[in-house]
Amino acid sequence: MGHPDLHLVLSFKGLLELRDSEELVRVRLGARSLDPLAVWLGVDSQDGTTKWVFARDLLVRGLHECVGEGAVQVRPCPHPSRRAMVEVVLEGGAGYARLLLPRGPVTHFLDSSDAFTHGELSQELMVKDLAAELAEILAAESDQDPFGE
Repeated sequence: MGHPDLHLVLSFKGLLELRDSEELVRVRLGARSLDPLAVWLGVDSQDGTTKWVFARDLLVRGLHECVGEGAVQVRPCPHPSRRAMVEVVLEGGAGYARLLLPRGPVTHFLDSSDAFTHGELSQELMVKDLAAELAEILAAESDQDPFGE
């Protein structure tokens, strides 16, 4: 038996830096209860909407230290004038983008999504899933003749 896939999405403004230009963009952070280890980041810019999915832990740890390798890196903004920002560097086939996010909404998103991604609901759903899987395995095994007759 399945359970609902809960979603949380928070929308706010961020600053997108590409090459030599800056653009104020709409940013959306999202989380799903069925995928508690991941978050998605959507950016609506003049060029369209782009979406990345990465480990939630990168966002959590990136509030305090530089983390990530490859396509997604997160860290507190190193510029003294932007201490209230979190820097997300996203790399892809077309190059890289630097996204500056206000720390407040990012923290609020993580706090709000924690209840269903790492809280009691997530554990309750995981226990139900494991119980259902075990019941299916046991039912399948009891239907089989262990001697092949």
